[in-house]
Amino acid sequence: MKRLDTFHHFLRHAAASLVAAIFLVTSPHAGMASELGAFANLLKVATTYESRGWSLHDFEVKAVVEGDHHDFTVQLDRGDRMIVRGEGDGTVRDLDLGVFTPSGRLVKKDVDYDRTPCVEFTAPVSGVFHIRVVMASCQGRSAHFALLLAER
Repeated sequence: MKRLDTFHHFLRHAAASLVAAIFLVTSPHAGMASELGAFANLLKVATTYESRGWSLHDFEVKAVVEGDHHDFTVQLDRGDRMIVRGEGDGTVRDLDLGVFTPSGRLVKKDVDYDRTPCVEFTAPVSGVFHIRVVMASCQGRSAHFALLLAER
């Protein structure tokens, strides 16, 4: 994942994505309104983290079938302090996430029954870390979520 150098760069990228999403919502593309909701909520969260001194690292918006998962990777150096925050759209009942070291050892997880999992951790080693997001429960067959990575 590439690092976003400034919050303003993130907002410009987010605004462009939001405009594209609004365009797609007005077209007959299924699921875009759901994706837009998760993305809009993520922007609010990103603003809050930035105001608390966190630098935005990356974000993703994905659709996942209930009971399935999506994996992400991020290159970290030992001692990097990170927050990984998920945000499910309005149809998500339970979204879970876990962070794993390059060797596959669990660093931290959030499996509370909610649609906003969040873990904060310090990288114990350098390497490519794996983030797994699980769509534990949603209304319908699938739903959208947004994922934010921030570092301090």
